[in-house]
Amino acid sequence: MSTDHLLRQGEKLWDRIRKEHPKLETTIELQRQLVTQVIEIVRVLEENSLPKMSLGPAYIISKLARGTPVLRGEVVPIPVSVLSPFIVAFCNQMADGGAGEVALHVRDSLKCGRIDIGSLLHSSLERDQDAIRIKALHLDLSPDLVWLVAEMSVGPLAHILQHRFLFERGNQTTNHDVAQAVKVWDRGYCPACGSWPALAETYQNRRVLRCSFCGSDWQLSTSRCTYCQESAEKFVIDVPDAKRPERRLELCGNCQGYLKCIELVDATPFTLLPIEDLASSNLDAVATDRGYIRPSLSRLEMESAEPCQ
Repeated sequence: MSTDHLLRQGEKLWDRIRKEHPKLETTIELQRQLVTQVIEIVRVLEENSLPKMSLGPAYIISKLARGTPVLRGEVVPIPVSVLSPFIVAFCNQMADGGAGEVALHVRDSLKCGRIDIGSLLHSSLERDQDAIRIKALHLDLSPDLVWLVAEMSVGPLAHILQHRFLFERGNQTTNHDVAQAVKVWDRGYCPACGSWPALAETYQNRRVLRCSFCGSDWQLSTSRCTYCQESAEKFVIDVPDAKRPERRLELCGNCQGYLKCIELVDATPFTLLPIEDLASSNLDAVATDRGYIRPSLSRLEMESAEPCQ
């Protein structure tokens, strides 16, 4: 999908949000800048030859069978020289969008090398939130902002890699056994990177979870809590607004987690997922008002919490 087409589709979504939530105009303007840059990162990465990385079908299948996301624990060659200008630009955009000096401190720490950009992007790709938080706090920086600018910068790479390894084989359709391994993946976290879903989308008689980081999609075999697998009476599906039955909340009384579910005509492109997330922010407000949360990243046994350099 071309950059222009994505931006036109994004503008339609932002127009819809303005009509429903006029007070979000400032947020929309900042998001437009961030999303536009993410689209550009995807374009640049796709037009340039990425460092080679080979994962065989048997190896991928074995990892998925063990419940290990495909990209976890892998030595991924990150094109730091390509992504470095973008992470600095994200900091500038966040500063202009309201984060001010907090974002500028992060930018300056990246530019002077107090935080090594390659190490930061690697920790983000590994979904090692603790490592990034430890380093940020040590430098008296905002952990959430450091995490966010790193995620936006390296997320497009994760998106391209998940598509390459799970859905492509060069110019051929993915290996049948890999496709089957993805099809039977029945866990709440992403089979590619291990992140929780941003939301669940229903379209063309399919209900899929959409990864908040790499945009991958997968399905659960039963109706249950994405986070703790609760399926009994503590797990409920609620429609907060009877006039909008296409927008629902999955609420878990066991772990207090929630997931937004929306009905669409088709899947949302990876780069536009944040817009759909913003468009359904009223569901977030309902859930948090009732005491539910979006859980932190799942921690797999193989992960460490060593700070990024």
